[in-house]
Amino acid sequence: VLTAAGAVCRPPHAGRHLYPDFEALRPALAARGIEDALRLEAELVRRLGPYALGGHRFGDDPRALRVRLSTDVPSADGSAGARASLETALRELTAGGPAAPHPVKSSDADGSPA
Repeated sequence: VLTAAGAVCRPPHAGRHLYPDFEALRPALAARGIEDALRLEAELVRRLGPYALGGHRFGDDPRALRVRLSTDVPSADGSAGARASLETALRELTAGGPAAPHPVKSSDADGSPA
């Protein structure tokens, strides 16, 4: 699912985590305001739950678009549902799906800096 979306990711061999690199998808993600690991993490957590941690938490450059993604993403439909959830999230983030609403900062309301 990750490589089909355009991420670079080694195949899993053991353990419960994948380490996709979304750098090749930077232009599509930047169009959604996702330009660093923190925002990538936040968007994946919003869409999938607490199963993604930004690479910045593990010593990666915070500007790098890398995450640690758990393979334990649950779904009421089982693993097929979890796969569909991940496919949907990645499609929406990278291929022109519905944009996620961004919170409005208090400074945005009146145009003045915070």
